[in-house]
Amino acid sequence: MLGIGLLIASGCDPRDVERAKEEAKAKAAQAKEATTKAAAKAEDVIERGAEKAREYAHRAKEATTQAIEDAKPYVDKAKRATTQAVERAKQATTQAVEKVKDALDEDEGASPDSPE
Repeated sequence: MLGIGLLIASGCDPRDVERAKEEAKAKAAQAKEATTKAAAKAEDVIERGAEKAREYAHRAKEATTQAIEDAKPYVDKAKRATTQAVERAKQATTQAVEKVKDALDEDEGASPDSPE
């Protein structure tokens, strides 16, 4: 009430005040509409970005799986080679131990009275 009294006292036309209020309401409605549209557009952009990210993640997973599949023959070959190397090392060790045993047995078979 006081505001209206001040307007009248200051010489403003009440119709101008109403027009200003209506214009302010219209501008507020436009701003709200623009904000709503911007938010919707942002949501759409975010959703498209998320979809692309999911697509890229799926592609990366497929590529990784394929790389693993492609590497399996090489891994298997390396395992076989390692197993063969271990077997050869065991055989060589066994042969070396046998030679040492034979050499020790020969030394024990020598006459105990003979000087070394």
